[in-house]
Amino acid sequence: MKRSILACALLLAAACDRLPTGGASDAVSVGTHAAVYDRDPAGPAVLVRFTLRNDGPDVLGFGRCGQAVSAEVERRTADGWEQASGTVCPAVLLMVPLELPPGADYESGVPVAEPGRYRLRVTYGAPGRQHARAALSNEFVVR
Repeated sequence: MKRSILACALLLAAACDRLPTGGASDAVSVGTHAAVYDRDPAGPAVLVRFTLRNDGPDVLGFGRCGQAVSAEVERRTADGWEQASGTVCPAVLLMVPLELPPGADYESGVPVAEPGRYRLRVTYGAPGRQHARAALSNEFVVR
């Protein structure tokens, strides 16, 4: 039952425009594996690898599609940050939230096709909580 509630909360949170970031009792860090990614001109996109880490005291749930963690890509513009892409998951893939215990980490990746300055936004929640939060990665460049 708790997993069903968490899954619903994460799906609803993903549909929201903006979520609060961070939290006092559930610290999550998201870090990309590089600061600069070079696209292959012959390829459609570069895979930006990142690691999630649960630095908090509670088990946290993250949306996923198959084995990949759902991450929204945000692009830096003159006006601030705007959504560049999100996760669309085919119904045939596993969509059960990834549960990450305290102190654990998980590696995933997201494709980015266009040159620019970006960051990742990853939504997460904890069983028994009424709301979801979002963790932001470091900035990175795709050229």
